[in-house]
Amino acid sequence: MKNKNILRNFLLSASSIALCTSFLTISCENKKTNKLWGDDSFNKKIKLDNLTYSDELQTVKFIAPFNKNIPHSNTFYQLITYAFADGNNDGIGDFIGLSEKLDYFVNLGIDTLYISPIHPASSYHGYDVIDYTDVAPELGGMEAFDDFLIKAHKKGIRVILDLVFNHTSYEHPWFQKALQGDPKYMKYYNFYEPKANEKEVKYGIDDQHLRSLFHNVDKKIPPTNKHYVAEFWGGMPDLNLDNPEVIQELINIQSFWAKKGVDGFRYDAFYHFFNSENNHESRDDGSKIASIFAQLRKNSELAIADTSNQRSSNELIMFGEWWGNPSDAKKYFVDKNNNKALNGVLDGVNYASNSSTFITSDTEKLIKDYLPYNSLWLPSIDNHDRIRWIQKINREFYSGTQIDENGFVKDILKNYYSLNFLNMLTKGGNPIIYHGDELMMHGNKALGDQYVREAFNWKNDKYNVDFYERRSGKDSSHIYTHSIKNLSSPEELIKDKNSLYNIASDINKLRREFIQLRETNSEYIANTKEFLTHTNSNITNSFAEYYTVRKLNNNEYLLVLVDNVFNEINPVIQINEKFTVENIHPEMNRNITLKDNQLTLEKGISFGVFKLIKKQSF
Repeated sequence: MKNKNILRNFLLSASSIALCTSFLTISCENKKTNKLWGDDSFNKKIKLDNLTYSDELQTVKFIAPFNKNIPHSNTFYQLITYAFADGNNDGIGDFIGLSEKLDYFVNLGIDTLYISPIHPASSYHGYDVIDYTDVAPELGGMEAFDDFLIKAHKKGIRVILDLVFNHTSYEHPWFQKALQGDPKYMKYYNFYEPKANEKEVKYGIDDQHLRSLFHNVDKKIPPTNKHYVAEFWGGMPDLNLDNPEVIQELINIQSFWAKKGVDGFRYDAFYHFFNSENNHESRDDGSKIASIFAQLRKNSELAIADTSNQRSSNELIMFGEWWGNPSDAKKYFVDKNNNKALNGVLDGVNYASNSSTFITSDTEKLIKDYLPYNSLWLPSIDNHDRIRWIQKINREFYSGTQIDENGFVKDILKNYYSLNFLNMLTKGGNPIIYHGDELMMHGNKALGDQYVREAFNWKNDKYNVDFYERRSGKDSSHIYTHSIKNLSSPEELIKDKNSLYNIASDINKLRREFIQLRETNSEYIANTKEFLTHTNSNITNSFAEYYTVRKLNNNEYLLVLVDNVFNEINPVIQINEKFTVENIHPEMNRNITLKDNQLTLEKGISFGVFKLIKKQSF
């Protein structure tokens, strides 16, 4: 009996060891080994001798046919790849994770991913490029990007890359050659000898301190103390865009990505190409910038002509960073010979700079009528450089009281933010959802840029991001879940019909269904006041004046209603008696009921879509 018990215990122990070993194996497979951005294992993969991009342009192949069977929503999404989803367990978001999570954007109704810089760079944010025709090893490299591009196109998602042509990294081989005195590459930048007593601005000096900050340079080469124009800081020397050889290299770069299959480009800081406060950079009235973009467009569209039937379009999307009114960027849309240059700039005024996205039908018509050359209208409320809009409203409207010290957002602010975010999607054009807007990310930019570039909080920890940059250190570059750690995970929100994610998804379904809702065409806009009136005295308790009404044909109109009832009085919206009301998508409705030509709104976020049909007697 004793021997049997010993044998039994031994077998149980062996079984436990086997089970434990099996468990440990699984754990090891999924265990993260977090790396730093700029780790030596990444840096050794960066090409530091790539002096021309003409060779890559000659050899690149088209790899990603586009699925044209999926209708457009015209809704863009600005994504920060390194902060989205980790696909290889190193703690850094990459194209492997993005490929595995593409359905997140499909279900949201996004048809265009505009991706922040992806190239090998000195910084995690990518705006100091070392090699323009490669993909940062931290992001999975070119192989992972190619796989992503192919899969995105199969799902009907266009891909736009963020190009940084105002400056390069200090580590770029062009600049290192220039510092060594190579006359060809010295002309790629704006070097100068400062005059006696000159007050220098927007400049860099190749001194020992600056050189010591970088890992991808030959430390045996002494600093030169050369001065050069650097609009942002010494680690980002400005390119000399008066040099035709530089322009040709930019053409090579853009044409390379276009030939591969990329659908368009966003241009960082293009208004800084000339006219620096540093007078050692040349001046421009806008014509030189327009000429650069016209050349980029002409040459890259020629490069894709033989595969145009397999692409989303034979015309590239080309838009620029902009902090003003789009109508003020007219000079960048055609060159002096009337050749097309940009076809859009970001709308930096009408939403992002305001305290609401509410615009009347008259105002919306004015915005669209004043867009130059039938350009894209690209409104947004957030981006990677701005204070989060939800934080802005909390400060301006609520004196900072609606986000507590632990980062929890209170319901009043949640609802006001949701209303404005959704309203933006109902106004046509090409609205840009920024990284995590639909999840209500609310990182505080006052604590650092990394707080508005934070990681998604996946329920599946496999995809979660947590890293920082080797050069800058943890305090100024830690990318992880800051504010969003207090919110529901994306997986949970996708299952919640009333989540902001799912209401936005429904609006994007409508945008796919109705061209009148997605196109930048003022002819579709109808005056809301002609269709709706209030029937109770609490007029301020509704945003009916700002509902979206679109003309479908001579007798039919589309009403898209987004509202927020913030007290116990339920507004009743009366539809004009000239119209009958058809509830065309009852499955989409939230907190709204239709009865006898009246829409009754309930507390919280209301959403509904209706067809208004003009009666024959009228």
